[in-house]
Amino acid sequence: MSNVHFRRAIQHLTNYQSIASALDNGILGIASPYYLYPSVYGQYFSSQEAQAYQKYGTFNLTAAVRELELAGLVDHPAQGYWTYPNGTQVGALSIYTSSGTGFDLRQQILQSITSNAAAINLTINIVPVNFNTFIDNLLPTGNYEMYQLGWSLGAPVSPTWLYYIFGPYVLNTFYQNYDNQTVWSLTTKLLDASSYQALYNYTIQSATLLQEDLPYVILDWGVSLTPVNVASWKGYIIEAPYGVLFTANVHPVGANFGGLYRFGMPQSPDTLNIYEATSLYDFDILGLLYTTPLVVSFSNPVQLFANAAYNYSITTASGVDPNGHYFNGSVITFNFLPNAVWQDGVPMTALDYNFTLWYLDVGGYSSNPYNPSSDTITIDPGVTVNYTAESANPGLEWFGVASGLVDSYVPPNNPYQIKVYFNTSSVNNILSIYGLPILPEHLFGSIQPTTWASMSQSQYLADELWSGAYVFNAWSPSSNYAQVSAFQPYYLFNPTSSVVTAPQGQSATYTVHAAVWSSSGLSSTSSGYYASLSPVNGASATVYVLNPSTLQVLASYPMSFQGNGTYTASIPTSSLSVGQYTLVAQVNWTGASYMYFGGGQTSSNKYFLQYMGTLSVVSP
Repeated sequence: MSNVHFRRAIQHLTNYQSIASALDNGILGIASPYYLYPSVYGQYFSSQEAQAYQKYGTFNLTAAVRELELAGLVDHPAQGYWTYPNGTQVGALSIYTSSGTGFDLRQQILQSITSNAAAINLTINIVPVNFNTFIDNLLPTGNYEMYQLGWSLGAPVSPTWLYYIFGPYVLNTFYQNYDNQTVWSLTTKLLDASSYQALYNYTIQSATLLQEDLPYVILDWGVSLTPVNVASWKGYIIEAPYGVLFTANVHPVGANFGGLYRFGMPQSPDTLNIYEATSLYDFDILGLLYTTPLVVSFSNPVQLFANAAYNYSITTASGVDPNGHYFNGSVITFNFLPNAVWQDGVPMTALDYNFTLWYLDVGGYSSNPYNPSSDTITIDPGVTVNYTAESANPGLEWFGVASGLVDSYVPPNNPYQIKVYFNTSSVNNILSIYGLPILPEHLFGSIQPTTWASMSQSQYLADELWSGAYVFNAWSPSSNYAQVSAFQPYYLFNPTSSVVTAPQGQSATYTVHAAVWSSSGLSSTSSGYYASLSPVNGASATVYVLNPSTLQVLASYPMSFQGNGTYTASIPTSSLSVGQYTLVAQVNWTGASYMYFGGGQTSSNKYFLQYMGTLSVVSP
């Protein structure tokens, strides 16, 4: 039976007016057959794609019957059934869909197909299945007729997802195995496009061919609804491309800090293992814990904005990089913030990002910078990446996302800068590496990727470490919730979240509670996993008073240790004018040695935390 004709038959059975009704006419989603929805991908949507749908996909039962016959099935309308060419009667077909939250809506949408199929004597059943079971067990086998699945495309708005889902990329080859060599070629050219005109041309060709070949029947473009109570909260930001909340500055009305902020997700996380995570629900939590070099601008979903890297540049060049590897393409330079820190107090640097590139194997099959004649490379003394093994069990979200990656280099005299070298000048190169979750080399540098992938929940949670706005508190898979709390030494922490006030001429008391993540604070019960931070005792601490406009240091004062991680300082205000000042408390200590590899092994035993606050000097 011809799959393409069968897929076209299903497309002809799809009534988008019925789907729009199920979606409350745009409130819950937008019914659309297009691979590039015009309102989102307007610059890439073409009349050719629209014409392909009109030719191969419009709702038409007669056309559906014709395509089923072209697929090899035989219609027996008088008897009310179909047969295969050998005379065997076609039984009920199945569409698998997630049994999780939102099943009723998915069922209503799919009924727009099954009811029309029944009208031409074709029985299609909707079969609910656990999402994780489907992804992990059923989908890789190919033992199904049809399934309904959603993809979260994220931002910035780019058509490169056509390559990752339908091209020769691991998510396709491992899961759905859609093998159309023309689509593979076009989407690869799309990914490697060195100009926006070439990107435009290859995108139009790819989307038009997909609309004809129909590896998927596109049902709708979803709208993300996150149930939240914003009436008693301030500081939330609606993320333009996602429709969810960025919660790094959320606080109760009438307070600068604190409270328990709740928001809902359609489904609970499957895993918090960053190497194994694949679902949107996993990354809803992991995105609060990890940090990335850049983020999508909150005001413009097609632009990137500084995050752990305070700036970046892209040039095109060719030659030999400082490590001795040839390159011919993009050179992307990131400069990282010097006050970024891991939640155990170890500085986060470009060396961590350098390690991340190779640990997650983002170059995939196209990249082996250290020994091109071998499948095995050593990226740390404790980590050897075997490309043959990795391709059989890769981090599916990361493997091969940066096609053409050649090498990366961190200058020995500047651990906060990294240059990333490519063998392609694609305009998409920056999109493949800007949002990688930065991993802690000093911990992951002794754990093989394949070992990490196979760890149990209690094992990887004990070794996982983050540098984002939040720190892990709890996760109960059985109760379907996760909880995180603000990590105050986060490098972008809002200083106005911690305000001390004093009349001019009097002293202000500034207090910080220094605490770090430690695996010793992790515990587990039958209901889930729970963690608490460990106090930093006996450190050296200083508070600096800064001009908030120029960040010039106006004064500094020692902080005294009060016990249980608490440090205080008395700040005189007689020399300060009425107004607000930024406070930076630096807590330094030494501890167990940790290692960085990069361009050569280095070690350190220095730790720090940095707390931001605001001093408000008022009239006496």
